[in-house]
Amino acid sequence: MTKRYNTPHRTHPIKAMLTEEEYAGFSERCKIYGLSQAEMIRQSLEKVAIHPIIKVSVVDDKLLSEIGGMTAEFGKAGSNLNQIAKVLNEFHAPYPELADDVKTAVSDLANLKYEVLKKVGDVIGNDKTYKL
Repeated sequence: MTKRYNTPHRTHPIKAMLTEEEYAGFSERCKIYGLSQAEMIRQSLEKVAIHPIIKVSVVDDKLLSEIGGMTAEFGKAGSNLNQIAKVLNEFHAPYPELADDVKTAVSDLANLKYEVLKKVGDVIGNDKTYKL
């Protein structure tokens, strides 16, 4: 009679190269916890918190000033949109000329967003494509 174990069927191997020091530390931890290398890896995948590395670029004062100015423009456009929305809500009737104003304001916001992304990209490098 074949002995059956109550473990999931595993079919995906994982391979990694380690330095002598890394392998020694890994092997020692396996011994301390009484786990096989495979079980140590499986448990590590579920129980270890991985913290992402955040890279911060140096930003100059000129960029911060330009971003501040653009942020003010965003605020003005947002205020205009709020005023238009308030009028539309108060009178419960869409006016064609207000609809054009809303479209213009939304277009202005999209253009400002593009300018901000371009300025930031010019200073710290463009390694991403941004969608508007």
